[in-house]
Amino acid sequence: ETGRKEVYVTRDDRLFPNYGLGADLLNYRIDTNMKILMEQLNRLPYYGQRAVGTSSTARSSGGFGTFITTNATTLSSAALTRKAIDDEFQQIYAAGGKTDLILCDAWGQRKINDFYEGFVETTRAEGIGGIMIKQLMHPITGQLVKVVVDRHCPSGYMYLLDTRYVGYLTIDPFFYEELAKSGDYTKGQTIGEYGFVCAYNKAHSMLYSYSTTA
Repeated sequence: ETGRKEVYVTRDDRLFPNYGLGADLLNYRIDTNMKILMEQLNRLPYYGQRAVGTSSTARSSGGFGTFITTNATTLSSAALTRKAIDDEFQQIYAAGGKTDLILCDAWGQRKINDFYEGFVETTRAEGIGGIMIKQLMHPITGQLVKVVVDRHCPSGYMYLLDTRYVGYLTIDPFFYEELAKSGDYTKGQTIGEYGFVCAYNKAHSMLYSYSTTA
């Protein structure tokens, strides 16, 4: 997966004041590009489609949907339940996996909070209500599993992962390079190349298409 975004800065851009953008407009736009590229990279596990690359199609890494095929369970718009999550824990455990991370959408986080609301002891604090569950105890092994809500996670999706077998591969870290000048503007690009790997299919699970209202 190659991330690339061009940078253009004209002579006028550099000569005239740019309030709120800092003293160096070029670096400001490079930094802006980096934020965009990092967001695109973060979306890769959720939306990546595998492509080998041709003269007309760029190479692309597959995401969770490409790699997690055995424990891919649809709830067909039914409500997400604690049992549904525990069933996935069990399937992964039976296959030799070791779940230590759950990635979910905002609704998934809210449902997990609800599952355990009556089982959490809190001290009284005026003006504060509600709970936030950031770790679950594995129902079989007792291991603590992190719960992370990601705004880029598709709505109605939850991923149970063994992080020993999932992650990014850095092929060429993001960097800026100048390109041939054209007219009165400086031209460059912010570019980098990364891969995404999700090995040992049965060590992960995907719950999807659950209701985000029930």
